[in-house]
Amino acid sequence: MKKLFKSATIRSLIALCFFGAFTLNSFSQTSIQTPTLNSIGLPFNIDGYVERQSSSFGDWTHGGYSNGNDSAALFYEHGGAKGFDFTFHTMDLYNTSGKGTDDVFDGGNKVNADPTTWGWKLGSVPNKDEIHNVGLHIAEDASNGDLWAVVSGDRYTTNGTSYLDFEFYQNAITSVAPTSTTNGHFTTAGTACGRTPGDVLITVEYTNGGRVDSLYYFRWDTDLGASCGYNWLPFFPPSSVGFGFSNDTIVNVPYGAFGTSTYTSKQFVEAAFNLTALFNSSVSKDPCSGLYFESVFVKTKSSAATTADLKDMIAPFQITINLGIADISYDSVICSGSGNYSPTKEGPATTNGGTYSISPSGTGITINGSTGIINVSNAASGKYWVYYDYVPRTGCNKKDSFEITIIQPSSSIDIEEACDSFIWVNGITYYSSTNAPKKTYTNAVGCDSVVNLHLTINKRNDITN
Repeated sequence: MKKLFKSATIRSLIALCFFGAFTLNSFSQTSIQTPTLNSIGLPFNIDGYVERQSSSFGDWTHGGYSNGNDSAALFYEHGGAKGFDFTFHTMDLYNTSGKGTDDVFDGGNKVNADPTTWGWKLGSVPNKDEIHNVGLHIAEDASNGDLWAVVSGDRYTTNGTSYLDFEFYQNAITSVAPTSTTNGHFTTAGTACGRTPGDVLITVEYTNGGRVDSLYYFRWDTDLGASCGYNWLPFFPPSSVGFGFSNDTIVNVPYGAFGTSTYTSKQFVEAAFNLTALFNSSVSKDPCSGLYFESVFVKTKSSAATTADLKDMIAPFQITINLGIADISYDSVICSGSGNYSPTKEGPATTNGGTYSISPSGTGITINGSTGIINVSNAASGKYWVYYDYVPRTGCNKKDSFEITIIQPSSSIDIEEACDSFIWVNGITYYSSTNAPKKTYTNAVGCDSVVNLHLTINKRNDITN
């Protein structure tokens, strides 16, 4: 069981698991920063501290500094995630008096195996693989719109080397709880051995003797030598794509860690990744892969190898990372003769500049290919499909579509006959016959319903003695 503090309005799921093959062997600086993030209004400091160390940079907690968006801190002092989008803080159980109640892998689960074959249970793992706090935040670079992720984790003891994985799934992965007779397991919509080609895995490796030693990057791709035909294959993005830092001194943990309020040296690690650049550089055979991710799965393992045994875990986070998928929509029912209708288009800037079209054409409905505005002044009734063709990445041609229904306004005649005068539904009193008055209502589908009055007035004859 665990505590999960989150603030997310994004839809879908991300599973944190990173392995790769890019190594950072030396860090001469004492900190590294992301670009300025839209969320906090400052660069995020990757320095091995939980608290802010400067008014110039943001961090996990404010540490006495109050400037920046919401103090430029992602978490409150008690550990709750603030109101930023895509912000998660999970506190997992660990090996204390509650030993045996942590959710851990049940043994024999390999990193490159089909995740639907993995099992998990309530138990314990080696102390160096035990995690208590995991942080995740995703935000845009304020200057160019690139998506950045900042992540953090910890370990119970610092003996040996630890490996923290962040696995990004394009199709959601979810955990299913154990029963009285079976261990827990995972379900996923991935069709390539439980994943989707283009899924990304990152491993953060850190040891007892220095800062972050290595960052490894892998993509899920075809491999004829693998048992199911797919495997984690390394790729090598530019070094600027990711960087990490582990604490080299005792640091404060306001929300607590492993029963104390401090981390010892090398017990805490944090990293930052330019997800836009990372996923773009992971593209192999299919340029349309890696545009949309729904899950992040965080876990630890015994080594950096793709055949390593999995150890501790955090249940997959359900979020959405959209790097190149457009979604267009209109009013689903449109009334003919009512003029122009504009589309609502959602999606990142990479989906802009596409072309709109409509089918069938030549039925009195027209569309602006650049803006998607449709004119229905003379449109015939029926169902139409609007298409949006766009190129979010070189070599990747995508299409989104939306069905609309055109309805004609309805009309009816109200035949009335009266003596001398008549008051109609419009509140007007008529003293002579007329077919001119009309009253417009809204019908059940939202279009005009026009009622025309046909009135006959009969005059009384004068009675004289």
